[in-house]
Amino acid sequence: MHRRRVRGQRHPDVAPELAAGHYTDLTLCGEHDSDWYAESLAASTCYTFDVLFSAANGNIDATLFARDLHAVATGTATGDNERITYCTGSAESGTFLLHVFLPTDGVYRQTYVLTWLREARRPPHRVIGLLLAAVKDEG
Repeated sequence: MHRRRVRGQRHPDVAPELAAGHYTDLTLCGEHDSDWYAESLAASTCYTFDVLFSAANGNIDATLFARDLHAVATGTATGDNERITYCTGSAESGTFLLHVFLPTDGVYRQTYVLTWLREARRPPHRVIGLLLAAVKDEG
């Protein structure tokens, strides 16, 4: 897992590309500030994006976008931290964009940590086969 510092950009066209990992010392400064990050996602894979922060200092939200800026997943809880879990389809891969932002007025500085993990997704037929075997054993 990568542990390094990175700086998000305010516009998706210049978003830095990140590898799966743990990124610390990230800061949103200014009312309605936002950071954009690019991630290369593989087909048939599940991803978890965690934005870790203290809501006592103000709320942070996050949205995952396909490259055409179509939102595919969001994290909009009101407490500490946001988690986005997204599984790509078998023909869905490429660069996705993560948008981390201050959604409310009155918050002028908020620090956060960004962590993202990838996990290979099991083919659906294997999961169904395991369920059928379990039902057969109980029957």
